[in-house]
Amino acid sequence: MSASIERLSVPPVRKTLPRPLTAAEQERYLAIADVLCCGNEEVPPPSRCPEFAAKLEIALATRSDAFDTITAALAEAPTSRDGLEHWLRRMHDEDSSAFTVLSTVAAGAYLMVPAIRAAVGYPGQRRDPAGLEEAADQIGDGILDPVLERGHFYVPTPEGA
Repeated sequence: MSASIERLSVPPVRKTLPRPLTAAEQERYLAIADVLCCGNEEVPPPSRCPEFAAKLEIALATRSDAFDTITAALAEAPTSRDGLEHWLRRMHDEDSSAFTVLSTVAAGAYLMVPAIRAAVGYPGQRRDPAGLEEAADQIGDGILDPVLERGHFYVPTPEGA
């Protein structure tokens, strides 16, 4: 197999941010997360989750490809809650790609907090292999034909990945 062929799986997980968020950026992102993931009686909002800031850093590092988009959005975000709600609605309508990355990082960080996962009944990502019958059905209906035709190959990971 040629080394020039793209990897067919997810990119390596990034573990560091391009730079730390400033205190103002952290505060603004927390306010945005509170609007997007508002919580209720049983599920606290991000601002009441002590672990949220650390999980936000992990989520941001994972999406470091969009770090500039996120920090540009944070610089434009208003400081009042009413202003944030209106701004987020407008961003959703006018710049959906920026809204998507801003909101998915916030929601992803929120769902990484163990207490939140427990409160909403989300078990997190886990292995859930298909049963024998389901696997046989998928092989029989042709969905895996392109994978089987491609054949086996191995792509070594770079050192330190």
